[in-house]
Amino acid sequence: MKSRIGIRPTIDGRWGGIREGLEEQTMGMAKAAKALIEQNVNYADGSAAEVVISPCTIGGGAEAARCAEYFRQQNVAATLTVTPCWCYGSETMDLDPTTRDWWKMAIAKDYKKDAGYYAEVSSSLGQNASGVSDSIRTINGILSDINKAQAELADAVAGVNKNLQEITYSSENMSAETKGVLQSIGRLQENMQQFRV
Repeated sequence: MKSRIGIRPTIDGRWGGIREGLEEQTMGMAKAAKALIEQNVNYADGSAAEVVISPCTIGGGAEAARCAEYFRQQNVAATLTVTPCWCYGSETMDLDPTTRDWWKMAIAKDYKKDAGYYAEVSSSLGQNASGVSDSIRTINGILSDINKAQAELADAVAGVNKNLQEITYSSENMSAETKGVLQSIGRLQENMQQFRV
């Protein structure tokens, strides 16, 4: 069995309306992290990384121990903790010294990849300086266009909001006017009944 990555979904452990409302969201985050890792992380042989999720959300020491035991059985070598909420840190954190911190591993991998990239770019930069300058100008132009489009979109959204406010105000005025007309009709009917018209 290959070494696996374990996802630890931690949660606010307080029952009575808090934890129950977070269970589905927390496990959803764990599933999303699992899918992301499986799609983007590979073993040295090129196969996709194997990822397992704790069989339960972790809101306290007993659940953390249950997760740790499950991870031992699953040959988990690195863990990633996910949570959408506040948690009791000392009760929910991974205290197993035999697993590695996923983020430190990912950062080291990124540094190595970045170093290779910068070495490659540096060697080709002298040969392709004008091409790089053109690319930078193109990128700057695209970024400028994006900024303009974002500003136009923000203006359009502000215009829509203003129109909605005006519609709401007009609707409120119409409602008040309609109420006034109905009251006048009611008074007129009362007067007509008095005069038996």
